[in-house]
Amino acid sequence: MEKIWMAFLMVLVPLSLIADQLKVVCTTAEIADIVKNVGGDRVNAIWLMDGRQDPHSVEPRPSMVMKVKNADAVAVIGMDLDIWMDGIIRASKNPVVQKGAPGYIDLSSRIKKLEVPQGKVDGSMGDVHIYGNPHYQLDPANGVVMAESIKEALSALRPNDAVLFRANCTLYVRNLEAKIAGWKKRMAALKDISVLPTHNCWLYFVEAFGLKSAGYLEQKPGIAPSPGELAALAEKMKKDGTGLIFAEPFYPSGSVDKISAMTGAKTVRIPSSALGVPEADTYINLFEYDIGAIEKALK
Repeated sequence: MEKIWMAFLMVLVPLSLIADQLKVVCTTAEIADIVKNVGGDRVNAIWLMDGRQDPHSVEPRPSMVMKVKNADAVAVIGMDLDIWMDGIIRASKNPVVQKGAPGYIDLSSRIKKLEVPQGKVDGSMGDVHIYGNPHYQLDPANGVVMAESIKEALSALRPNDAVLFRANCTLYVRNLEAKIAGWKKRMAALKDISVLPTHNCWLYFVEAFGLKSAGYLEQKPGIAPSPGELAALAEKMKKDGTGLIFAEPFYPSGSVDKISAMTGAKTVRIPSSALGVPEADTYINLFEYDIGAIEKALK
């Protein structure tokens, strides 16, 4: 009888923990990973898209609305990158996750933003975000900022668990900062290499690791280059000695293959978001994979 009672307790305790977990719906897989690290077993974090998808063109689905409807919080990249989430939140009619509510976590709020446009923005400029370049997660130092913001938001939602969230955040940040030091040392060996990213989503990555850049394959963000633009870019790449092209797994191959053939530059397909490939299954592993792939391509 005692063994049966103990077995019952072993089942009951995990179930009670699950029932009491904060349900956090995140727009991206890397946000969910950081939430899990900070929240530990006090949160249940899920994501709505991963690095196999273009974050600008996610198709909202009724199942997403239902997930947000039952959430205690949502966490977004912000700056209109995951603007598709706005409609999902409104459709959920969940008052605790609407913009301005405690359960709405915009991780861009404390980020030092790059490429904030000055003056009027219109469609002729391409896919320009009015709040600045929103791909800040590709600077790993911004992962520290994201973790701190998540810690504070979770602590406000569950004050009784604030000590746990602070401890988890400290451990995660310490690990991430040690990784950043190692990544910077590895990437310092590439400081004289000129690269060509497809899109300005790589701006924060290039800046973080001090890489030389020949510009972008897209002369205007989100718009494929014309034949004339490709020809001019090829000449610049030859002059700069650009030997490597960064392309996301989902990026169309047409213009990438053309500029590679015109210049002899090698293309490396690397995800800009977690789970773009199976190996990049966490925020930290995203950088481990990308940096490893770049090193391999240059050998």
